[in-house]
Amino acid sequence: MKRRLSLITLVLGAALLSGCASLNTLRNEVSTFGQWPEGRKPGTYAFDRLPSQEVRAENQRALEEAALAAVQGAGFIPAQAGQKPDVLIQLGARISAAQRSPFDDPFYWHPALNYHFRYRAPRAGFYWTHAWDRSLEAQQVDREVTLLIRDAASNKVLYETRATTFGYASASSTWLPTMFNAALSEFPRSLSATKVVTVPLAK
Repeated sequence: MKRRLSLITLVLGAALLSGCASLNTLRNEVSTFGQWPEGRKPGTYAFDRLPSQEVRAENQRALEEAALAAVQGAGFIPAQAGQKPDVLIQLGARISAAQRSPFDDPFYWHPALNYHFRYRAPRAGFYWTHAWDRSLEAQQVDREVTLLIRDAASNKVLYETRATTFGYASASSTWLPTMFNAALSEFPRSLSATKVVTVPLAK
């Protein structure tokens, strides 16, 4: 009996640790395209903006700040004022949300869902019905970041990467930095297929 209790305690402890770890990480699907030139070092960079991004300069500046740690973590160095960069980096992000009922997910549970069992006549048996407050409907958030690296001299695309993730969650300032970290986690290697990358949430 003691041995069984010890085993149950161990399993529950592992599950709790796993749950805590998942709260501090973000699961991404990462896709890369292009081939970074073999032997070429990252070098200096500058962010490049489309005309539509210049219109919303404040938003784009926030996006660049979110990508800063990932870009420099990959080995790129910001070009000094007046210095021509080795590469130009273009960023993009998409965040969309859709209202979803908790019953769309068979594994979703909340005590306020208030399940009821009722007798069904004339045949013997029970069936269940449900009632829920529509405020329990969650936002399914789909997120994607993209990063395009061009050679500044030739304007040739050297590397393209994107990271996507989705789930039931509220807005968080850690999403974008974390997703850019995931997007550049394989740099300079190109993937032959989409890869699941789990990275710690940015601080």
